[in-house]
Amino acid sequence: MKPAHCHRHFTGAVSGLTVAALLCLLLTGCGDSSRNAASADAEALYKYTLPLEARVLSPLTVSKTQASFAAEWEFETPTSWTAYASMLRNNVPTYYRIADSTDSMFRIVRVLKGDAFTLRIEKGSSSTILRVHVHFLAYAF
Repeated sequence: MKPAHCHRHFTGAVSGLTVAALLCLLLTGCGDSSRNAASADAEALYKYTLPLEARVLSPLTVSKTQASFAAEWEFETPTSWTAYASMLRNNVPTYYRIADSTDSMFRIVRVLKGDAFTLRIEKGSSSTILRVHVHFLAYAF
């Protein structure tokens, strides 16, 4: 990961440890390397996407099938989409590459042997507060 100022520091009811424990408990194959990689990436990407001043609207929610792992969350931030997308572009996590970027969406991907991870960040409503929806998907191919 890049500079610490880009990461949200957990306070209150949800901590980094809680998120990690939740992800691990929700996975049937916690010992499976693909599931562990997806879980670890989801946690790291959750932190990557949240600016310090973000207000979480929907906390990290995880769902899984035999062949996929998904996580999503939503937040608001007083940051403009242009500034937020710039922060994302300048701090892409190791092993990820930018796949798409528009004026309302940002997508990064990571490909592992037999697995693909995608993080899609979408601009929601933006009056004075920017609403952002994030969806992470890991699947076997």
